[in-house]
Amino acid sequence: MHYEKIGDGEPVCIEEELPFELPEGWEWARLFALSYEICYGVSNSAEERGLQKLLRITDIQNNRVNWKTVPFTTVEEKKVDRFLLKENDILFARTGATVGKSYRAIDVPSNAVFASYLIRVRLLWCSPRYVENYFGSAFYWSQITDKSVGIGQPNVNGTSLGLLLIPIPPLAEQERIVAKLDELLGLVDRIENEQTNLEELFKKLRSKVLDLAIRGKLVPQDPADEPASVLLERIHAEKLQMVADGKLKKKDVAGDSVIYRGDDNSYYEKIGDGDPFCIDDELPFELPDGWSWTRTKSILATLLSGSDLKPHQYNADNDGMPYMTGASNIASGQLVVNRWTSQAKNISLAGDILLTCKGTVGLTAINSIGNLHIARQFMALRTIEDSSLQVTDYLKVVLSLIAPLLADQSNGLIPGIDRKAVLEILIALPPLAEQQRIVNSLDTVIPIFLDAKSA
Repeated sequence: MHYEKIGDGEPVCIEEELPFELPEGWEWARLFALSYEICYGVSNSAEERGLQKLLRITDIQNNRVNWKTVPFTTVEEKKVDRFLLKENDILFARTGATVGKSYRAIDVPSNAVFASYLIRVRLLWCSPRYVENYFGSAFYWSQITDKSVGIGQPNVNGTSLGLLLIPIPPLAEQERIVAKLDELLGLVDRIENEQTNLEELFKKLRSKVLDLAIRGKLVPQDPADEPASVLLERIHAEKLQMVADGKLKKKDVAGDSVIYRGDDNSYYEKIGDGDPFCIDDELPFELPDGWSWTRTKSILATLLSGSDLKPHQYNADNDGMPYMTGASNIASGQLVVNRWTSQAKNISLAGDILLTCKGTVGLTAINSIGNLHIARQFMALRTIEDSSLQVTDYLKVVLSLIAPLLADQSNGLIPGIDRKAVLEILIALPPLAEQQRIVNSLDTVIPIFLDAKSA
């Protein structure tokens, strides 16, 4: 059994505090027994000028300090020696969201002191690097969590910090442990950096493949395909018929446009009964034979915006119609339902393209569920139901590539795109048969990327 004797007190069994057996030659110790001093920082305010640099919690970022940006203060001359930092002092955040965060002082200016929300530990004989690594361990953090007090603003004081248990190996072994950790943690850092680079590479590859798809360079063209211009004429005729049948209103087709190449080889756009105007400056690339330029509004039957519900209007009990609130409802291109409502208003139908339009912009999914209510973070894009006019799958590809670019151009604090921006998206439209070949090719290629990414 393990016992602890403090000063002249009686030995106390601490077996329940010890989480594991130590190797031979190791000992358990409290932090205060390893320290020359555990000291709170100075209560001075930060100033633009002063005699000392004042290190604060916020100056410690990613276990580093940029001493050039640390503010100044002036401590009374008779007190300043007590608060001066030395190389290898270890500082702890004692309050707030970063409570328990530690930093080993390095490259310390000769005039640096530390602020009152920090506690300084100056070690007697242990390797500062060993203790520094220990303060990143799960056992350390479990003790800090147990010793933190307060709900709104958790904090740990110098006394509880001094009572932290630390497994102490022989000094030579401490140095060997530090050297091995430098090697292994360096490898971890390299792997994490490579993972980040790999994530960026996959993102660029996916974007490039989608870009090739909408430029007509992913699959070969077939001269036998019905040209996209004919498809657009048939879509427009169907929309006019829907107006006649009362399924659409005249205003739903009034803004539709036709884009064509004039005798002068320039491209023109004609909106409703208006005069044609040149749009050459808008067109980013030449189209393959059989393709046509169009706007989203000209191939949609409906664009539905969402509306938010109040907390009492929805539930998590599978009661009512699914309620989609934002990006968290889309995972790997599929819809995830976690809320329901019996007070649905803005209802998306099966087959609609759901597009996230605020916050995380550009995620898309086909509504394969049926009737569901969408919040403001979503738009629902509905194409013509007739399968011979169906451009939904290809339009989803275009939106997933272009919508995030539009969001990057928005001026709001929260990224977002509005209805007008979506309706006016310029689309390079292939023949219907080629659209399907493009979608089929992407269905083959994209999963390969995802498998490689997760390998």
